[in-house]
Amino acid sequence: MTRRPPRSTQSRSSAASDVYKRQEQLKASHSNITAESAQSIVRASVGQIFKRVLEDAGVYKYTKEGQIAFMRFIESIGLVK
Repeated sequence: MTRRPPRSTQSRSSAASDVYKRQEQLKASHSNITAESAQSIVRASVGQIFKRVLEDAGVYKYTKEGQIAFMRFIESIGLVK
């Protein structure tokens, strides 16, 4: 059963749209989902999504320039000298 946004929602947000896309991807990649396997499949999927969010939302990218900027910030707040 595919869940739909609440009726009060006039249009799907991009986040809601992403949820529905991921739901279809999960169904396609795990055709034999059981009640027992559902939790581990969802946990793995959430972990992958969260990892990507953290990668994209980082203030300091994992590059040489980003690491230098991060260390400059750490020094500026007095955590290292």
